[in-house]
Amino acid sequence: MKGPDQALELRLPEMRREGLSEGCLGTIGEDETHLKTWRSIIRYFREHTTSGVWVMNPSSKARGVYKDHRYSTGIAELNGSGLQLLSCAGGNLMLIDEPE
Repeated sequence: MKGPDQALELRLPEMRREGLSEGCLGTIGEDETHLKTWRSIIRYFREHTTSGVWVMNPSSKARGVYKDHRYSTGIAELNGSGLQLLSCAGGNLMLIDEPE
């Protein structure tokens, strides 16, 4: 039986008219050689980003903190200057500071 495919996915954020859509980093696989390399890449991102982003539905104003979403210092500055951060899921907004 063939094992699962080995993959590291890195999708960079994309600037859109409405704001900056989130990127993602993920892996699939069981090969220890690949996992060792991928873990070092993931560790780099964790060391250079901050955990915890507010996600808010603009229609219902429902909101919550998602600890697995991460951001850099530069993104925090841009968000503070008015750049909207967009979630991949629907029309939800992502914010560094708690929404009012």
